Amino acid sequence: MVLRKAVLLGRGFKPNFFGKQAETRICIVSSMSGIRSFVSGSVHNSAKGAISRFANAISLELAPEKIYVSNIRPGGCDTGLYDENIVKSRIAKIRESFGFGSDPDDIRLMPPSSVGKAIVNILSSDGHITSVNIVARGQMPHEGS
Repeated sequence: MVLRKAVLLGRGFKPNFFGKQAETRICIVSSMSGIRSFVSGSVHNSAKGAISRFANAISLELAPEKIYVSNIRPGGCDTGLYDENIVKSRIAKIRESFGFGSDPDDIRLMPPSSVGKAIVNILSSDGHITSVNIVARGQMPHEGS
């Protein structure tokens, strides 16, 4: 459902939609899960991967119209999702599969404001930042950290 909505929304980003702006910038927030898989994450990983690939493709399609699309792929954020014991247990199993400890209370998360700051950086940059991988320091499996 999320991918379908992203595609429909992205297809609507045509020059007339934004009026006579000199350029337009769009940030699509997907997930590090789209580029790094984990045990029992096949459906989640493939859905997030599809959103990342869509962001890349739509970026190429819209760039000639001066509509610049950026993909932000955050890792785990401290949004409260990881507070539930069932989630902690699953994360512990995933950590163990990567060779990390299985302590369910040792989940490294970043504050959601980190994602907000990345968006501000992208939107205020003089260049076209095509993608950003952002994870908490020490977040397993260290890809992008």
